[in-house]
Amino acid sequence: MEPLTQRNDTLDIDPVPENIQAFRASLKAIDDDANKLKACVAMRDELLEQQTGLEWLFACAEGVIVAECLHYREKRRVWSRKRDVNADTQAEVDVKQWERFINIAKSGIKMKEECLAPLTKTSGY
Repeated sequence: MEPLTQRNDTLDIDPVPENIQAFRASLKAIDDDANKLKACVAMRDELLEQQTGLEWLFACAEGVIVAECLHYREKRRVWSRKRDVNADTQAEVDVKQWERFINIAKSGIKMKEECLAPLTKTSGY
């Protein structure tokens, strides 16, 4: 799996994605402010759902990596102890990327625990 495309040490991300441009156009086409707010709520909910899905994906992937890659587990212990890493070398950039990945995975795990605890309690298990 290839990492994100990078150009001149910056992520290759469109400043205003097409779907956001389309969302803006759809809001401009709505005359009523109450209906605009409904559209905004729908967009918010869709984006939050996408974020939740990505956080869950990161958590699942990190779980597989931890289970299947001894070298990763060893390195992860070192990364979690390192603080104040300066992104001057490629190795330090790599550590920063792994820290970012791990933090997103932790967020997904936390979300899972928060969502599943009430469901487990309700179901009686």
